[in-house]
Amino acid sequence: MRRRRSWSRKFPFDTSHVRQVPDVSGVYILLGSMGYVNYVGQSRSLQKRLLEMHHRGDVPASHFKYLLVDTQDHADRREYEVIEKYHPKYNEAS
Repeated sequence: MRRRRSWSRKFPFDTSHVRQVPDVSGVYILLGSMGYVNYVGQSRSLQKRLLEMHHRGDVPASHFKYLLVDTQDHADRREYEVIEKYHPKYNEAS
């Protein structure tokens, strides 16, 4: 039976907090300074992807949350659900 997982608490989007994220598959949310969801993504390596996003600076974010998942299919579904719920600005098609 698959264990129900919940979102992590909100962390500041800085290198020291990102380095504490597990290096496993999951879904992440980047939050703006007012708490709005700016971007939602998924990765096989949460820590590496969040470090990359932090260093690139493409998406303005002050905090992040993450969700660990069991499979890549589960990550794809959860990412889609969150995007459909919040319609993040930086996930919109150009």
